[in-house]
Amino acid sequence: MRKWLAGLFFLLVGAIPALAEDLKLEPWQEKAIKLVKKEKKIIDARWSMAGILWVSMKDDGSRRDGYAEYLCMVLNNAGKPKGRIIVISIFDHAAMQRGDLRKIGRAGCM
Repeated sequence: MRKWLAGLFFLLVGAIPALAEDLKLEPWQEKAIKLVKKEKKIIDARWSMAGILWVSMKDDGSRRDGYAEYLCMVLNNAGKPKGRIIVISIFDHAAMQRGDLRKIGRAGCM
């Protein structure tokens, strides 16, 4: 069952660039994704929908909720409108490469 879910995730991840293009990202979202990808610990980052940012990074064994909260500050610095809710999910990049969807951090940006 987990492998089936991981396969479904990868199908969705493959569709993300198209979804992001179809979303017609706002200027602050385009700036935000560039800033997030400049972070040394981040391997990849993508808008999956207008209010959801998926990030992958190396798992060091710790929860990355605090890092996801830090990324909320990066989004604010990029011009995220006040009151706009964004969910950031951080995934273990190596696990994703093996077909295992493993979330290591999450934050809701207000």
